[in-house]
Amino acid sequence: AVRDLQAHYDSLPRPTKLDSRTSAYCQARARLPLADLQKINRHLGQTMEKESSTPLGGLAWGQPLRLVDGTALTMPDTAKNQAAYPQPSFQKKGCGFPQLRVLGLFSLDSGALLASAHGAMSADENPLFRQLWPQLQAGDIVAGDRHFCNYGNVAGLKIQQVESLFRLHSKRNASFRQGQPLGKNDRLVTWAKPVYRPKGLSPEAWQAFPDQVTVRLVRFRVPTAHGRTKKLSWPPRCWIPSSGRWSDWPKSLAGTGRSN
Repeated sequence: AVRDLQAHYDSLPRPTKLDSRTSAYCQARARLPLADLQKINRHLGQTMEKESSTPLGGLAWGQPLRLVDGTALTMPDTAKNQAAYPQPSFQKKGCGFPQLRVLGLFSLDSGALLASAHGAMSADENPLFRQLWPQLQAGDIVAGDRHFCNYGNVAGLKIQQVESLFRLHSKRNASFRQGQPLGKNDRLVTWAKPVYRPKGLSPEAWQAFPDQVTVRLVRFRVPTAHGRTKKLSWPPRCWIPSSGRWSDWPKSLAGTGRSN
């Protein structure tokens, strides 16, 4: 930022010499309130969404496409950071850095970061994901990896009239001998409501969840290296509330799995 400002002043008819040191800029940036930075981020995301002209929205029947994914960050080794975001437990005390888990909600139309949630590395991504649910609107489609493919997310998003696209979790039964067949490697299955309430959900919210949810499951194979194939389970179709029909998912979204 300092270099850009210097280049701007150097391009003027009467250039003004600026101090090349970045200390003052860094100190001023550190004083910016976090709430203001988050407000700026939301404004930028909303502006990018309005001006986006990419065709992805059209490939999903005009419904907004959202992507949820997480990552980890290393933080400065201060006592305050260690207390709030401790280093991994397998590391010796004093031999590691505080680590922060961050979950982002992105727009696949514009690539903008719409919202984020964070916690310690020991925190699971699913409770962080549920913190982002208020940012979703009815009719949105959310895509994510298989870690998010569970009853709590699928049913909770369905209550908000939000569609979900997740690859089937490895612990989920991928048997195609159960449920209602709709075609080859294509059927409807039922997931029952678990006995235990997921972390991050209040008893009142959990009580509002249905006793079961219907999920469409599709299996297909994709080529991998060395001429081998990999079997994936996901639904390439979804229920379109506006038209009252099942429709094919865009092939450009292949490689992920979806539950509705």
